Amino acid sequence: MSRPPDTKDRILTLAQEMIQRDGYNGFSFRDIAEHIGIKSASIHYHFPNKADLAAAVARRYTDSFVGALEEGGAPPRAIRRYADSFRTSLVDQNRMCLCGMLGAEVGTLPPIVRHETRRFFDRNVDWLEHTLLEGQRSGTLVFEDRPRTEATQLLAMLEGAMIVARSSEDFSLFDRITRSALGKLGVRWTPARPRKVA
Repeated sequence: MSRPPDTKDRILTLAQEMIQRDGYNGFSFRDIAEHIGIKSASIHYHFPNKADLAAAVARRYTDSFVGALEEGGAPPRAIRRYADSFRTSLVDQNRMCLCGMLGAEVGTLPPIVRHETRRFFDRNVDWLEHTLLEGQRSGTLVFEDRPRTEATQLLAMLEGAMIVARSSEDFSLFDRITRSALGKLGVRWTPARPRKVA
């Protein structure tokens, strides 16, 4: 029998949902406290201020996101899984990438949150560069630019595709943009059917 989440975990989870929906500037400790049914002081016990909370959320998100990429597999399969992770957030959960949302607000973020946001993008580009290099060496991925440039372009494309699709209220745009971009790498990508969210 699984243990119910403790208060700290519930705060982190709710803060992540709020940031993915409304951004850093779109929530307060009071919003979280009211939703969970606790006092704001209980949040301050775990996180002295909003910047500490958002940084912890971004750190946990990055570690979870990148950790899921380490499942291995051939480079084309790894790239497909990578695209799927963005699509799941958008289509299944109607949420943006957490650090994509934070990145859009980077000019107003406290330094500690900017640092964690940058860490997400750096670790993603590092992983993509490594995967692209493996694919190039094995002849399973094709691209013309430098691997790090291609990695950065792929990440930017997925983040941008999320924004365009969500802004247009047409998730199929994400699928078309992603299918085209991955096809240029030699990766055939078929989006999974969206699951219903309870």
